[in-house]
Amino acid sequence: MLSEDVRVNSLRELVREYFEKKYPVTCNPEGIALCGESGQKWTFDLVINADEGRFGIFVRDWGRSIGVNQLRRLEKACRDTAMAGGIIFGNIFSPHAKKFGKGYGIQVITRGELVQKMGVWR
Repeated sequence: MLSEDVRVNSLRELVREYFEKKYPVTCNPEGIALCGESGQKWTFDLVINADEGRFGIFVRDWGRSIGVNQLRRLEKACRDTAMAGGIIFGNIFSPHAKKFGKGYGIQVITRGELVQKMGVWR
């Protein structure tokens, strides 16, 4: 059974809570806007400052499957802003999106996987 916090909190709040225990996190309710080398403005939900570098994070708390287009956007944003990598969180991902993530080094994590990592199962 899930704890009450997991059922009530949004996915974005769970992601922030998970990473704040391990790393310095930059977050803002409106997102973190960064200008890339191309001049394009990119908005991340969170930015993690780890020993290996900065990681851009997208959180998609949608009621539908997340496709390759969102992973492509994250990959481009991370490359353009010189991030060490990217992580995307969502409820459901298409099989193609998961495969794309593996091929481009983007970590794809579902809400269920995050909950297991947080150790909130009883």
